[in-house]
Amino acid sequence: EIMDSSLTVKIPEGVRIECGRRVVRVSGPRGQLVKSFKHANVELKSKADAIVVTTWFNNNAQLALLRTVASHIQNMITGVTKGYRYKLRCAAAHFNIVSTINEKERTVELRHFLGEKMVRVVKLQDGVTATRDPNSKDGIVLEGNDIAAVSQTAASIQQCTRVRNKDLRKFLDG
Repeated sequence: EIMDSSLTVKIPEGVRIECGRRVVRVSGPRGQLVKSFKHANVELKSKADAIVVTTWFNNNAQLALLRTVASHIQNMITGVTKGYRYKLRCAAAHFNIVSTINEKERTVELRHFLGEKMVRVVKLQDGVTATRDPNSKDGIVLEGNDIAAVSQTAASIQQCTRVRNKDLRKFLDG
């Protein structure tokens, strides 16, 4: 049995990280992200240019958790320095899907999916902005600092246009 294992996450220039009580705060040029790791049995130590994530008396699940926590911290660093961008396209075989971005209510509305009259409304998560893709007529660009919020918003948009009770080989819209 391994006594302890640790991973080091380097802190780039211009990024400030505070960690205490398994709560990590990452500040950078694009803003600030806060994430709690209280559920994880890990020890977080902040050094001058790195954060050390350590677990003690490991089994395989705890070793996997070690890499997961380190990856979350690395994603937070990337979010506050570069940000995340997801590009979505509406693909339609017959009925064009009309997408509307409502900035006031922070929603994306999808109309005319498979010719239906129902309007599908997806709420944007906190910290996510939606804009039209200037390079395509039916594209949506989602941007934000938190990869979990941006990817969950993209997944929610994709899931609301899932084809149900029809032959998927014939109905390829979405």
